[in-house]
Amino acid sequence: MMLRKASALLIALAVVGTACSSDKKSDTTTPAGGTTASGDTLIIATDLPLQGANADASKDTNNAIELLLEQAGGKAGAFNVAIKAYD
Repeated sequence: MMLRKASALLIALAVVGTACSSDKKSDTTTPAGGTTASGDTLIIATDLPLQGANADASKDTNNAIELLLEQAGGKAGAFNVAIKAYD
């Protein structure tokens, strides 16, 4: 139960933080190997156990994140947002 709440809170903070970020462009350069994120899709990755005793809680957390993203139209500010679940 605690894992589910902590995961949901972390994801919600990430989405809200991204949505509240400034659209102002800076004069800094992109680090080597990096890409700019203007209009790109941001991936929220979860690394929760999808098997074993905690599988139900992990699936509930992933479903909650998917629902949140669906309700937000898959967007956070100017960015598209998607979830990728890992086991």
